[in-house]
Amino acid sequence: MKYLRADDYNKVNKGLKTAPNLIRQKAHFGTELSDHAQDLARILVGLQDTYEMEQFQELRQSALIALVASAPEIVVAYLIDVYFTGDISIQQRLILLSAIGIGARELAGFETTVIHIFNHTDIEELIGQQLLPPALHRQYASPVDHLSQQLEATMIEPIREAAITKLSGPQVLQVRRFSSIPPESRKAKTTINSLSKLAGRVFVFFLLGRWWIHQQD
Repeated sequence: MKYLRADDYNKVNKGLKTAPNLIRQKAHFGTELSDHAQDLARILVGLQDTYEMEQFQELRQSALIALVASAPEIVVAYLIDVYFTGDISIQQRLILLSAIGIGARELAGFETTVIHIFNHTDIEELIGQQLLPPALHRQYASPVDHLSQQLEATMIEPIREAAITKLSGPQVLQVRRFSSIPPESRKAKTTINSLSKLAGRVFVFFLLGRWWIHQQD
């Protein structure tokens, strides 16, 4: 946090580059991250590219994604609140939404590789449905659309499965579906889906609630 607040290019650059790994490491040790997660999110959201740093937006994005994935119950509510109430630019709002979305994707067990939303080149395919100025559209539109489709399945599926389980009873009493695919071909890599317990309470319901309040105002 001190490095990100510093009036020194090298310190800010080093702070941004080391933040994602450091945040994920601190998530598993004590309360240091949870105690400072919101303050760190506030610094990252308000951070300006004073030094015209190479890949500044990507570095900041990576840090915010790590925060969402490592301290979702603290950071997501804050980012959603800032999105609807903060005096911030369109670019900052898109950064917040994509950080929440990609962070949720990481919690669902997908690979943590950052989806670079700032260097997309498929603008030609989307010119016909352009809604933003060309530069912003090139940076955000297609990747965010693709991500929203993934998240629709990723975030809603745990809620749907929980509802089905509740209605159909314990798993041992449910009808088993047999597949013609050989068992050895059905083996899949096991992933931990931490999003399943947080999707509704932390992401979907809070986002919808803030949106509804914003619409009323």
